[in-house]
Amino acid sequence: LPRARGVGHQAEQGETIPEPAPSTSWYLTPRQIEAIKKHRPSYEWGCAKVGGVPWRALAGIHYRESEFALTASRPGGPFQLDPGGSGETLKERIRDYVKMVCYRYGLAYADIGQDFIVACVVAAHELKSKATAPLLNVAEQVERNILGDALWGYNGRSKYHTADGMPDQSKKS
Repeated sequence: LPRARGVGHQAEQGETIPEPAPSTSWYLTPRQIEAIKKHRPSYEWGCAKVGGVPWRALAGIHYRESEFALTASRPGGPFQLDPGGSGETLKERIRDYVKMVCYRYGLAYADIGQDFIVACVVAAHELKSKATAPLLNVAEQVERNILGDALWGYNGRSKYHTADGMPDQSKKS
């Protein structure tokens, strides 16, 4: 999750996220910080259901993909799941994927554009599936950039980039 400049540490489970002082030096606005506080129980529940996914990563994806919206008119829901395709093909792929994830974790199927809890579980599962190693071993994450790689994979590995995320000079137009 993008951290505001000047915050001394990240809040751990059970701690409160600090209130921002009126300042232009914060990366997240007070409204965005309130959204994180509001949605945190859902992030934590979805991550716990899947296991091995830090809730802050889910919050970061939610911020990036929909600016903390709870529902979405687009078929990928508030976390913008996009398994490829367009139109009805995309909707069908998303529906099938969500059904598989719901079945795997013992949840009743729900449209991820309308059910935020199911959307959290699906997004946590997708992020975990993109990781090259467990996401909760923080020392290893830093050393091997496991979380960064999982987040890069969640958003799709662009054909215009190399495996390390750098622009592929041979594919520049």
